[in-house]
Amino acid sequence: MSNLEAGPKLRELLLIVDDRKEVRAALQRFFEMYFERVLVAATPPEAEACLRKYQPTLLLCDYFLGVEWPPATSLIPRWRAAFPCLVRVAIMSGTRSESIANCPEADAVFEKPLNMREVTEFLIPASTSG
Repeated sequence: MSNLEAGPKLRELLLIVDDRKEVRAALQRFFEMYFERVLVAATPPEAEACLRKYQPTLLLCDYFLGVEWPPATSLIPRWRAAFPCLVRVAIMSGTRSESIANCPEADAVFEKPLNMREVTEFLIPASTSG
């Protein structure tokens, strides 16, 4: 069975952070095929509440969460330091990945529209490596 075939759902907890409701809903629906639980948040405070309460191991965060919030490259270093539960962290962005400020705390950057195979293959090994 390849990583992308539907099988038993993985117990890892995935948090998706995006300011657009339709993006959150679509990603949540898709990743619920692979994970027992997928959380979503629209803002950094909502994300931090989820991180505190549920301690997800996987994070997929939009780069731009609206003009009132700093970019993900500013949020992720703080989250990684405060929430050691995070095993894998990825940024998704409509901006070309090479133009995003360097963020060594992010394990990957995916350009929108997302290649769901690439994103899924990035997330799943963290759950199957033990």
